[in-house]
Amino acid sequence: MSLVTDILLLFASSGALFYCLILNRRLRALQSTNNGLGAAIASLTRSVRETKASLSETTSMADEVVERIQPLIEDAKSASENLEGLIERQVETGDKVMAATEKAGSDLMDRLAPLIDQAHDIADALERHNKAHGAKRTGAKPAKPVKEDLADAMAAEPAPAPIIEPQAEDVGEPAPEAVAEEEEEDSRFRLARLKR
Repeated sequence: MSLVTDILLLFASSGALFYCLILNRRLRALQSTNNGLGAAIASLTRSVRETKASLSETTSMADEVVERIQPLIEDAKSASENLEGLIERQVETGDKVMAATEKAGSDLMDRLAPLIDQAHDIADALERHNKAHGAKRTGAKPAKPVKEDLADAMAAEPAPAPIIEPQAEDVGEPAPEAVAEEEEEDSRFRLARLKR
């Protein structure tokens, strides 16, 4: 009986020894730094170190970029404020110029209206004079409204100097024919000035 027990113990010991040898080989393979778990751990550690280095590098570069951009942002803000002020001043100046232009236009209209009316009166008087004396028409245009004449006058040249009516002289009365001819020439001269 003891012999059978010894044989069984021997087989059990041999199986345990064989199992321990296989387990030892597997543990050595896992601990190997070339292709086992040790190699994986070493490569993982290396990757973590490289990631930390690149992260610190990126952080320092980002800090440098922020330091460079910060003054540019402040300059852009101040330029934006200056530009807003300039736009507001430009708008105010435009409004002032518009108001001044309108005022100048109305002043010019007020000054030119009597002159244009006076020119129409002269043209009418000349036409009546020519009809009365049987002369040909001088080609004077019929009277237009003051606004149309004002637009024509503004498109042409600056406003003419005010026309001064001739004063009657105390020297003596000239002959009526001479007076009529003189008035006709004076009217033609005035019309020519107004047409310019």
